[in-house]
Amino acid sequence: MNGKSEPAERYGVGVDFGGTNIEIALVDGAGSIAQRARVETRAETGPDSIIERMAACVVGLVKAGDAAREGIVGVGIGSPGPLTIADGVIRGTPNLPGWDEIYLRDRIASAVGLRTWLENDANAAAYGEFCFGAGREVQSMIILTLGTGVGGGVILDGRIWHGCSDVAGHLGHITLYPEGRPCGCGKRGCLEAYASATALARRAREIVIEGRETLITSLADGAPSKITSKTIYDAAVQGDEVAVELFRGLGHDLGVVIGSLLNAINVEMAVITGGMLAAREFFFPTLIETARENSFEAAFGAARIVPSELGGDAGVVGAAALALDGRQPYSKPAVDNV
Repeated sequence: MNGKSEPAERYGVGVDFGGTNIEIALVDGAGSIAQRARVETRAETGPDSIIERMAACVVGLVKAGDAAREGIVGVGIGSPGPLTIADGVIRGTPNLPGWDEIYLRDRIASAVGLRTWLENDANAAAYGEFCFGAGREVQSMIILTLGTGVGGGVILDGRIWHGCSDVAGHLGHITLYPEGRPCGCGKRGCLEAYASATALARRAREIVIEGRETLITSLADGAPSKITSKTIYDAAVQGDEVAVELFRGLGHDLGVVIGSLLNAINVEMAVITGGMLAAREFFFPTLIETARENSFEAAFGAARIVPSELGGDAGVVGAAALALDGRQPYSKPAVDNV
C-alpha cells in the first residue's frame, strides 16, 4: 500500500481499543468500512477478559465477512499507551488497571490466527487520516485529537514517527505555560491542561463560581458541577460572550503549539480531530491566525491546518491500514508473530 492507495479486494481488521468501548472494523484497501462491531471494554474485568472478548469480536467479524475472508491480511490495534512498539507490549496505562507488561499484539495474533500490529491510538488515528483522510495527498503531517485529553501523532516521510523510546507524538504534553495549571501527566502547563474538553469545562466552572454573567450558568441549571464542553458549545451557539471567549482561548493555545511545531518539523499539514471539532467555527479562525503569528512565513505558507475527514473512524481505519500496508511502519524490520 505504501501509505496511499490499495486495490479494494484486500482487507484489514482495525481495532480501536478505548477505555469504554472497543471498536472493530473490516476495512478494504480503499479505506472503506465493510463491516463493524463494538464490544464494551469493561476495564474492571482485567486484561485477560478484555483480550478474550476483543479476540472473539475480531473472529466473529472475520467469519461474518465470508466474501472477504480470503483477502484479510491482518489485524491492527490502536491502544492507549505507553507501549513498546517493536515488542507489541502495553507497558501500563492509567485508565486500564492491570495493563502492565501485557503482550497484546502476540496474544491477539495467536487467538485469531492473523498477523497483528500494535500502535498507539493517536498514532493510529494519524495514520488513518494520512492514508485515507485529510492527509492522503501529503507525506508529512501532525494530528491533534481534542477530547477528554489532547492526543497527538506525527507522520514524517510517510512513516509514523515514534522517537527513540516510542513516546514521540505526545503533543498534548508540550509545555505551553511553564508553572501553569497541573496536568494529569504530573507536569504543569501542558497543552492538555488548557485545550482539552476537561480543561475547558474546568475553566468555565471557575468563571461561573466567580459570578461572571454567562448563559453557561443557566444551561447547567446553576450547578457548576454540571458544566461540560457541550454546555459551553450550546452557550456559544446562542452567542454567549463568555463561551465564545473560552473557545477563542482554546484556539489561541492550539495555535501557539501548532505554529511552533510547523517551525520545528516543517510538516505539510496539521489535522484537528476529536469531539471538540464540533465547535470548530468558534476556535478555528483564532487557531489559524495564532499559528501564523507563531511560525515562520515559509513554514506556515507550506502547511494546511484542516479538520479531520474521517472523524471518529480515524482510529479504527488507521489501525486497519497498518495491516493493509504490509510493511512494519516503524524503525525495526517486520517480523511475523504468528
